[in-house]
Amino acid sequence: MEWLDDLVSENELRAVRSRRAKSFITEKISKSQLQHYLDQNWSIEKEDKKSYRMKKAKSIDEQFEDLVWVTFADLGFKQMNKDRNFKLRYSSEHSLTQQIDVFAADDETMILVECKAATEKIKKGNFKTDIEAIGGKKQGILKELKKMFPGKKYKVKFIFATQNYLLSEQDLNRMQEFDIAYFDEEVIKYYSDLANHLGQSARYQLLGSLFAGQSILGIENRIPAIEGKMGGHTYY
Repeated sequence: MEWLDDLVSENELRAVRSRRAKSFITEKISKSQLQHYLDQNWSIEKEDKKSYRMKKAKSIDEQFEDLVWVTFADLGFKQMNKDRNFKLRYSSEHSLTQQIDVFAADDETMILVECKAATEKIKKGNFKTDIEAIGGKKQGILKELKKMFPGKKYKVKFIFATQNYLLSEQDLNRMQEFDIAYFDEEVIKYYSDLANHLGQSARYQLLGSLFAGQSILGIENRIPAIEGKMGGHTYY
């Protein structure tokens, strides 16, 4: 159960969202550390009497991972992983864990996302090992989640998300075989824009797509209406 401590919700989730929405990281250091940080491509953001606040651009993979994380936060998921070190066990052997880039949960669903990003546009990727690793650990992770939430039936979906990669037909078929959804950067942008326009209600469109044909609370197509009759016809 210790991994539950690595999740954030409510005010803490909003604070983490604010940090992850930025394209850079900051760190406060003593003045004696300045040269070491400058050598590591940090720049000075602010100088105080005894310290510096340093600033550095995030790597491409961290920027994409944070973009995906922020998108799911904006879609209204209530619990998410605190940082990039979030792991889940996939075996009764406690040392066997899988690092999860983005974990997002609401009252009925859990989403687990693996993120891959490249600097160059349309770089052909080969993700056979990554996809098969997820597929091989998937059942173990599902068992662990059920153990952590006894009596609660969550619908769980794994997503493989990429930026600037062109996936092969073989990789797409592997994901279909393991029931892993695939999102490229255009899909992430679509849901990010949708959340900006519709707010948290946009989450139901995401869930409707991921769990097509399955019952999800809040997705029922019900519209309040008043029934009336006129000329032998019923109208609403």
